[in-house]
Amino acid sequence: MKADSWKEIRFLSDEEAVAQLTGEELESYQGYHAEAKEGLEKMKGIATMMLKSLNPPLIAPKGKKQRKRDKWEKTSKVLAARAAAELK
Repeated sequence: MKADSWKEIRFLSDEEAVAQLTGEELESYQGYHAEAKEGLEKMKGIATMMLKSLNPPLIAPKGKKQRKRDKWEKTSKVLAARAAAELK
């Protein structure tokens, strides 16, 4: 008897359940749907994390000129540090 009524009860919307159900049936309905909604939210979070790991953001590679600018900046810092150390 309970199994047959539960088949019909679990597919009700929240508003219909509040209007039609009382007591233990309403509590079991709300508990079931709270767990189901929580599980769905958790799975959505997991799915978005998986998509981020599958499709990481692509970083454009540096061009030849940019690599040369970076190297010059690094060398000039080293030379400046050496000059400052010699003055002391």
